[in-house]
Amino acid sequence: MPAKAAVRVWGRNMMMVPLPGAGCFRASYPAAGWTRVACVAPPRVWFPPRTRGPIDPAVIGNGNDYGIDVSPLTMLGAIGSFTSVSGVKAITSCPPRFAKGNTCGTHGYGSNVYSIQLNSNNFSTAVCAKQIDCVGWEQFVYTNQPKDYGGGGNLIIQDWLLSTASHKIACPRNAGWSRSGDDCVRNAPYAVLVPNVPIADLDQLGLSGSATPSGDSAFLAVDGYVYGMKNAQHDGITDLSQHWTGAEFNILGNGGGTRAVFNAGSTVTIGLEAITGYNTVPRCRGNAGTTAEENNLSFVAAPANPPKQQYPSIAFTESNAASGNAPSCVAVPGL
Repeated sequence: MPAKAAVRVWGRNMMMVPLPGAGCFRASYPAAGWTRVACVAPPRVWFPPRTRGPIDPAVIGNGNDYGIDVSPLTMLGAIGSFTSVSGVKAITSCPPRFAKGNTCGTHGYGSNVYSIQLNSNNFSTAVCAKQIDCVGWEQFVYTNQPKDYGGGGNLIIQDWLLSTASHKIACPRNAGWSRSGDDCVRNAPYAVLVPNVPIADLDQLGLSGSATPSGDSAFLAVDGYVYGMKNAQHDGITDLSQHWTGAEFNILGNGGGTRAVFNAGSTVTIGLEAITGYNTVPRCRGNAGTTAEENNLSFVAAPANPPKQQYPSIAFTESNAASGNAPSCVAVPGL
């Protein structure tokens, strides 16, 4: 097995090894265990929910995304990866109004500014208490902004309480909740600092999240290292483990509803696995995006014969190089 492929397999396997306790950890190839590392304060950057209103089919994100759906089963975790990458040389982020085709003009936030997001479905949560127009939402995010994040990025968990009506919901008075528009948001108490990951290494990146009553965890695999974080409170804060039936995974703008802008000629194939304890074929859901961030690619035909993953999965391809291919998503049973 080629060295690069062996590292990818090792990294994927390590993301399935439970963390020994709350806190921040790292593993390096070919180790089979975790080493505790210092946690850092999470960056105060929000990844808000998709905006209300019609979905724009010309961009990916802000509602226009494929998602995996396993209902009525619930997910123990999910794994997102970039199974094929070609032509990707550069990326930046900027507000959508400044993004013109494959450039942000003079408004880009710098090289390698992007986020990788694994987002849950919206779900009922006890944290909403008696508020009927309120749902929970949880995000596992790698946010890369080299100029601002000590030369690299952060692995974070972000929790939301979302208003389902046109009015503000009441935010809990504890656990660090803040208001964001009509909604409420908080980060997990800490983050893992990760060295800058250039977009040229996209095919080496994998992001996973897990949700159990004993605590939610996030993992990032890249270039012979796996970074892990287990939340300080039980099951995140929004009891996701009881309600996780779907997920979205993609590379998008770095917070605030921004758009990730790839260079011309970029094509990325995405795989998203759902861990349920069953090998049942999942469903591909169109317009299943839950986050406001976007990218400048478009969906094209899914891979004709995607490889079977360990767990039930979906696969789809997005590109600004290919044209004339009917967009599609394919669902595959687990091994």
